[in-house]
Amino acid sequence: MALREILHTLLSNDRTSVRKEMVTLFLDEVAGTGNGENTSKYNYIVETYLQYKIIIKRPGLLNKGFDFGVDIEGIKFKNKHNNGFHIPSHSDIFNILHQTKIKYPNGYSKVKNALLNLFNLEDISSAEFKNMYFTDYLDNQHPVYIVLLAIKWMFIEQDITYWNWSGRNMLKESLEKDGLI
Repeated sequence: MALREILHTLLSNDRTSVRKEMVTLFLDEVAGTGNGENTSKYNYIVETYLQYKIIIKRPGLLNKGFDFGVDIEGIKFKNKHNNGFHIPSHSDIFNILHQTKIKYPNGYSKVKNALLNLFNLEDISSAEFKNMYFTDYLDNQHPVYIVLLAIKWMFIEQDITYWNWSGRNMLKESLEKDGLI
């Protein structure tokens, strides 16, 4: 089956509505007919910033069903087979936030506020972060703002995958334990 690429703009702004919106979007996917080439695959472009894109990749890599990967196109994480990949782990994100906290000690309060706003499904402005960058494992600089947009979608992924438990609270609590919020 061919990979389907779909532009999607999030319309909802509360936890339940966002979950319903995304799950309904996934329910409209064509069912696969098997493994490999017979798997239905979807890329939902949900955010863009400069040359970067946040892409929701379905199906997800770990859990089955409604799980998805949050891909940051334009940035490579981890050196896998010398070419890296775009889906950051929570560890990658935490490392970037720690790097940002050290590099911008006076500006990190903006990042903390943004994380809380994203947790509460509030929009954030790129203008506050226009001079904040992190360095990837290849020593390339990238804007912190694109990682914040990825975290927005990681919160959403947690709500969908772990709705009956604590959803987005698990990620928030981990950020708090690491002193990032």
